[in-house]
Amino acid sequence: MKSLRSTLLLAVTATLIGACSGDGSSTTTVAESTIPPTTVATTEAPTTTSMAPTTTTTMPPTTTTTVAAASPTTIALDDPTEPELRDELLAMLAADQEERAPQEDPDAELPPSGDAGRTARLKEIIAEYGWPTWELVGVDGATAAWAIAQHSDQDVEFQREALALLEVAAAEGNGSLGEVAYLTDRVALNSDELQVYGTQLGGCVDGKLSAAPMIDEENVDARRAAMGLGTLEEYFAEFGGGAC
Repeated sequence: MKSLRSTLLLAVTATLIGACSGDGSSTTTVAESTIPPTTVATTEAPTTTSMAPTTTTTMPPTTTTTVAAASPTTIALDDPTEPELRDELLAMLAADQEERAPQEDPDAELPPSGDAGRTARLKEIIAEYGWPTWELVGVDGATAAWAIAQHSDQDVEFQREALALLEVAAAEGNGSLGEVAYLTDRVALNSDELQVYGTQLGGCVDGKLSAAPMIDEENVDARRAAMGLGTLEEYFAEFGGGAC
């Protein structure tokens, strides 16, 4: 079964700089994709599975993330304490993904971006509830909140604040380490810094996908493994075998 969180990780990577032109240069952009209908969360506490509303997807399968629960309290992942808030976040995510869905007509006018409005609403949610954790809104609701923060590129300071809150939730076994990795890299690139985990793609080099610049690339797979992510080679393979 595919994981909503782990498959959406592919969907919300930074837009590719360009398609391959044979000499490694970049010429066009590649749009982000949509997400699958299912969610699986695995922790060292009892395993719980929850289902998200149906959405369209064109993304390949990827691995789930195993996160050690730091708290002795068992989190009821399939019974969030704020189900109405979960529903709202999932609706926001659906709108986000609809805007980013590939257009059948390449000349068609793109729908207006609602990123700023969703960012503003997520700020209100955080002010009232704190970070939307697994316990609060379920795994899929928490993933929706992360995706909205991941796409809040117009407000990098908010992305930093969201990352700090997500890091605490993940450390407590109430959020995803994989999502921490992706938002860490997004914030880094939006701050003109090197990414850490290689989650954000840079474009094509000699016919193969490449990651945006990162620190200590030789040891990136070890850092990815610590966050529950597969190797960089496995990650690229999920994008059509890594060719472009």
